[in-house]
Amino acid sequence: MDQVELWWNPLVNRIDCLRTLTLRDMEFDAGVLTAMKIQELPALTHLTLDCVYPLDELFGESGPFNDTPTTSGGRAFPALRVFELLHLESYFDLELVFHFVENRRAHAVDGKATTASNGGLDSIKSIVAMYYDFDLEFAVRSKLYCERAQVLTDAGVVVKIGELSQDFSG
Repeated sequence: MDQVELWWNPLVNRIDCLRTLTLRDMEFDAGVLTAMKIQELPALTHLTLDCVYPLDELFGESGPFNDTPTTSGGRAFPALRVFELLHLESYFDLELVFHFVENRRAHAVDGKATTASNGGLDSIKSIVAMYYDFDLEFAVRSKLYCERAQVLTDAGVVVKIGELSQDFSG
């Protein structure tokens, strides 16, 4: 955490106009990424997490992809349009991503909550999830993933779920 603060915090204070961020080949706990405050970058439109572990923790209580407001009181990733997750392990549950996006899309209309299937407003227009390989565990979840992806597609979000070839070199 201290090493991240040394190089990231002075940098982020000068790059609030950052539009694209790729984190590649990183392993850290969710608290570190949350402390980096990437979820508060106001201009960030494209976020790629490539070989970032443990990814499921980033969607947990202390991670940047949870449901709580940011420290500034706003919505996390306010301008995010493209969210890419690359080189996912087959055990990663894509349901975490769907939950995050659908919670962002929820809003009130006439005092009633509506969800992505009802056209909730959000900046995210594209989700890409590419796995190393599909195993039996993934196959069991794939029908649910297709159903959830269809809900978002119907609401205007392009969803791509696939498998990276073995010879993919980045």
